[in-house]
Amino acid sequence: MRMFVIPTHRECLKSIISILHEMEVYHNQTGDEPILLILDNGSSQISSINKTYFKEHKNEWNRFRVYYIKIDNTSELIEIISQKSNIDINVLNDLLIPEKIDYGKIYNLIYLMSSALKCSSFHRRDSDCYFDPDYTKENLSVIQETKFLNQPVKAVIKKEILDVIDDVSFDDDEKILIAGSNYVGNWNIDLHELSSKNPDVAANLLEICDIPEDSIEDQVNSNYTDKKMEQLNKRAILKTSFNVPDAPECGNMSMSEIFRWIPNFIGENGVGFDYFTYFMAFLFKVPIVFHQVRIPHIHDDKRYDNIDLTRYWLGVIKMVDFDLIYTKFIQNNYPAKLMKDEKGLKVIKRICKKEFPDCLEEIIEAISIDSRIEKYNSVVNDILIASGIEKYVSIGKKLLECRDSVLDSLTTEYHKSIYLQRIWTDLITAADGVDVELFKKYKL
Repeated sequence: MRMFVIPTHRECLKSIISILHEMEVYHNQTGDEPILLILDNGSSQISSINKTYFKEHKNEWNRFRVYYIKIDNTSELIEIISQKSNIDINVLNDLLIPEKIDYGKIYNLIYLMSSALKCSSFHRRDSDCYFDPDYTKENLSVIQETKFLNQPVKAVIKKEILDVIDDVSFDDDEKILIAGSNYVGNWNIDLHELSSKNPDVAANLLEICDIPEDSIEDQVNSNYTDKKMEQLNKRAILKTSFNVPDAPECGNMSMSEIFRWIPNFIGENGVGFDYFTYFMAFLFKVPIVFHQVRIPHIHDDKRYDNIDLTRYWLGVIKMVDFDLIYTKFIQNNYPAKLMKDEKGLKVIKRICKKEFPDCLEEIIEAISIDSRIEKYNSVVNDILIASGIEKYVSIGKKLLECRDSVLDSLTTEYHKSIYLQRIWTDLITAADGVDVELFKKYKL
């Protein structure tokens, strides 16, 4: 069974309408009855607004099971997982329940709920991503995702319906486990003003993140310049290596199996922490398809008005620090060391409980505090304070004052994330054993 999911903390009526339309198209194409999960971390007022749509338009969607679950309501699921896995409930609450904004925890809850709801795959759309109702159904993301997700790699290659980027051989039983695309529209809500003072600000930030110099221009063009909805003159791409211009985004992605073995890193306001599962899939050469249907990524006036810029840039700094783990992982050739003669899901299953988290621990210990401080200061001084824009200068100074405490908290979050990796398959197995009736009370 497939699950469609929207994680949200805001009003998302347009995204709800859009994903229900995609579900209808999916149903008509496959005959499968998908379910929809709305995982809500917003206020009760927001929940009421979103639920109102379902109440007023029941005849338009009632063929599907729809679950609307507040984060607070996940405690019962976590308690059952604790009992079945024999892992202390207080430990699990700390690792799984977000007290504030925590992108990694939210995505990990989606993984657990997918397992508990007996869904082997899911299609994720974010609350600020949606297709207009009159958008041609043949060009919806779900059409492409359905065409490729869970399909045997060799069979898809034989059909000659995509381009194979990497020179990698595939086993007969290997399947495509991620299929998705990226965004069009508002990719980053806070670089537009800074770019008015420094047109190269996006490139500067990517350089700080250790993005290879020869790929920075392509990434900037892909994420900031190219506004075309889809590249219909281009074919889908089958790949096992990471390249930003043709890498799916979380809000326009479908996934199978991988989430059962690798959770995301957790951390309050950790921008990009929810990409960990997916990025590791690339590094271990899991077959991934990038299709050419980009979903509109829309920020309305409320989004701009309500943004807490200090919190936002603290999240960016955390992302930059987190990227040091990726850099060290690649530089030290850990993927090859761990894969040996295997690749893809086979190696992930073998290493997920010990060898992989052991490597992550080694990396955390090996990253010097001086290199972390240098990255932190680069964002503050070279991006924020260097802009000369008063509010960004002020934000930069605030962030310098709390630098040591931020880095200390990140280190703690990294170690918690690695422990979560060690116990993750136990949690998934426990979630598999949850009775679906548990969710009946949240069914609309």
